[in-house]
Amino acid sequence: SGSWALSVERAVPILFGAMSTYLLNDLNDVAKDKVNHPDRPLPRGEVTKTFVVILYFSCLGLALLTTRLFVGRDESAFLYYVGFFACVSYRYVVEYLPLLKPIYVAGTTTIPVFILVALQAFEWIEATPAG
Repeated sequence: SGSWALSVERAVPILFGAMSTYLLNDLNDVAKDKVNHPDRPLPRGEVTKTFVVILYFSCLGLALLTTRLFVGRDESAFLYYVGFFACVSYRYVVEYLPLLKPIYVAGTTTIPVFILVALQAFEWIEATPAG
């Protein structure tokens, strides 16, 4: 964007969204992680599921709040919300609709690209003289 502050503002909601996604994944994989990754804090019992759920909702809430604060009513805000929804829904696609997983993953991982394109288009429109 050419602006460090604007870049950070646009990245912070994605950071919180990713954090909530990983927390939800850890919650869903506790049984598997007891076998495959027993050294992680949740399977080891260092943290409780209740704590992780509270942390998950806190991160998801911060993702939504920072999207509203930093992205506001910009057209790309919708893409942020779609991304958050896609991350929360991932487990169910994998579990119940496994044939859709490759398409779903490809679509979900391109959302940040669409956000960048929308941001660049917005900046181009702002920089273009009216007339």
